[in-house]
Order: sequence, then structure tokens, then C-alpha cells
Amino acid sequence: MTETRETLFGPITVSVANGRVGKLTYGAYDSSRLNVQSHAGDVPLLKRVFRQLGEYFSGRRQTFDLPLEPASTPFAQRVRDALLCVEFGKTVSYGELAKRAGVPFASRAVGGVMRTNPFPILVPCHRVLAAGGKIGGYSSGVEIKRRLLNLEKYAAPGYWDEWTAEDNCVLLYLRVHGKILLIRKKRGLGKGKINGPGGHIESGETPLMAAIRETQEEVGLTPVSPKHCGTLQFAFLNGYTERCEVFQAEAYEGTLRETDEAEPFWCDETTIPLDQMWADDQYWFPRLFRGKRFHLRYVFDDDRLLFGSPCR
Repeated sequence: MTETRETLFGPITVSVANGRVGKLTYGAYDSSRLNVQSHAGDVPLLKRVFRQLGEYFSGRRQTFDLPLEPASTPFAQRVRDALLCVEFGKTVSYGELAKRAGVPFASRAVGGVMRTNPFPILVPCHRVLAAGGKIGGYSSGVEIKRRLLNLEKYAAPGYWDEWTAEDNCVLLYLRVHGKILLIRKKRGLGKGKINGPGGHIESGETPLMAAIRETQEEVGLTPVSPKHCGTLQFAFLNGYTERCEVFQAEAYEGTLRETDEAEPFWCDETTIPLDQMWADDQYWFPRLFRGKRFHLRYVFDDDRLLFGSPCR
């Protein structure tokens, strides 16, 4: 029995037979070419495979518990067994994997086993790198391999302890008499989404200075006595990372205006359009409104929220 489902990495096809997973491939399958007899246990096994894949993509699973068809040769099985011992979030070279498989001078043969791996993700050939730590090849493309490695890196224990940001940014929310000032962003990351005024911290600026300047530039207002409310850390599967300091103010000076960067509008705090905002906002906006400080972390694939705190 074979089934294709849409996943974080596009359509994935899984084939099962006689109570074992026979193959996993990226992409859809042509059902007209199949001639596989179904068995009673295949339907629940297919559901189990896709459930575990979903848990893996959301950062909640690090190992798979699935019956796989044995490898085609004893050598390939030794390589597979060694690969399954490479920890989630870690990588090895082809040479190191050959040593672990007990064939230290067969790194090219090990590479051949990786190229014909019938169970990508389940048997994590994406964790094998070329010499010198280069990402190397991948049967379904280097970009998928890079995203898989980043997914595991972000979900692995201890990642955030040594995390560094590629960019440091700010957000500032003006809240006056039950209304909040929002913008529809016209360019840059998050173009078209609703957010608060904000942007990058420039060289020589403090986060507070940047929050005031960005608000002035984007909507023409100068916030009075902004207060720091919390910190957000973001990691994206493409490798981009960003730290954002969030401020709010209850008074301002100046006249509201639209700019090339933002279309501003006042919104009642009871009708905030969360469906048009970044997906993480729903988790920390209540803390902002209650005056509770926060320090939260989120992982995205483009604008799709995968996991983080407190939404894991």
C-alpha cells in the first residue's frame, strides 16, 4: 500500500507491505503504475509513519520507531545500523561513518549506500557530510538536506544556549485608551503582514534608540517613555536567525502618517487581526497586554511556525 501526503518538505510518499515500511520518497506517486496488494496491517502502519513524521517536523520527535524492510546486503545493513546511531542534531563524515560501520577504508562504498537509501529522514542520511564539514550531496537536493539539518539543530537540546543572531531588531507597540497602533508592512521580511513599527538596530544604537527611530521613520510618531517588555528569538530553516526586543509606550508626539515602509492604523485591542500577523504573536500578545515580561523562542519555515515556546 502506498500513500502520498503533503508535509513540511512537500509531498512525501510512503510504501508499506507485510507490516514493514518498504520505501519513503519525496514527491507524489503515479497510482496507475502500482500493483501492490494491501494487507490488513498496512493502513495503521501508514498512519503511524505519517504521525511520526509530523512529530519530527514539529520538533517533538528525535528517533523513529518503525519496522523497516532490511537492507539489500549485509554491508548496507551495517552502514544503516551505524547511521541510525548518529544522534539527532549531530553529523558525521563519510569516513567516520565507515569507521563506525567497521569498514574504515570504504567511505566511497558507504556513500553509495547513502545515495540509494530507501528511507530518507527515517534512516538519516542527511546527517552525513562531505570532507571538511561541507554539506555534500543529497538525493532530493542540497536545499532539503540543509533544511533538515537546521530543523534538527534548532530542536536539539542546548541549541538556544549557544544561539547567536544574524540580525538584531526591535518592535514597538503604542497602546492608548484601549487601542493599539499596528502597521501593514510594505517591504522586507514579513511584507504584507500586520505588525508593529520596528526594524533593525543600527550600529551604535541601543534597542531603545532603534525602537524610537523606527517608529518615527515608519509612522511619523515619537513614542514617549517606551518600556522594554520582552525578547523574541527566531530561527528559520533557511539558516536565518533574528533577535527582537519588544517595547511598548502609552503616549506619543507627532502626527500619524503612511510611509514607503508601512501603512499604519489604530485597532481596538479586542479585535486584533491575528490571522494576518506572524503566527507567534498569538502566544506572546496576551503577555504584552497583561504587562508580563517574556523571553520566547520560535522556529519558522518561511512564515510557517513549526515550534517554539510556548507552542511546542
